[in-house]
Amino acid sequence: MRKITLKPTENQNFILLGGDFSTTLERALGLESEGDFEGAFDTRYKAFQPLVEALAEFVRTGKVSPEKLTALRRHRHLCEELRAAEHKADEAYLKDISSERPTQQALAREMYLRCEPLILKYEGFVDALK
Repeated sequence: MRKITLKPTENQNFILLGGDFSTTLERALGLESEGDFEGAFDTRYKAFQPLVEALAEFVRTGKVSPEKLTALRRHRHLCEELRAAEHKADEAYLKDISSERPTQQALAREMYLRCEPLILKYEGFVDALK
């Protein structure tokens, strides 16, 4: 797994480099099961940063910059889920996500489903990621 690093930006924020959403979410679930809820929260927060930055830029400008797209595309399973025609929470998904070691696809779907109301609110966001 690639190490996640912070890169300062011009507006005194940071961009996360490296890592993978689903791997990070899997790590957060592990921390949660060990009772480290603060660590799990921090891990999830860092995992959402590229998605949140891309969405914030889209809301402000109506498009997503190539830099934000590159950062988001490093998280292949989430990008595939964002572009999927359907996001079913069917029996197979529920069994997978509730297992001890959910697949990366299931973790990406969980992240999408948690963000779906916000993503759907801004029509054109998913198209801007293509």
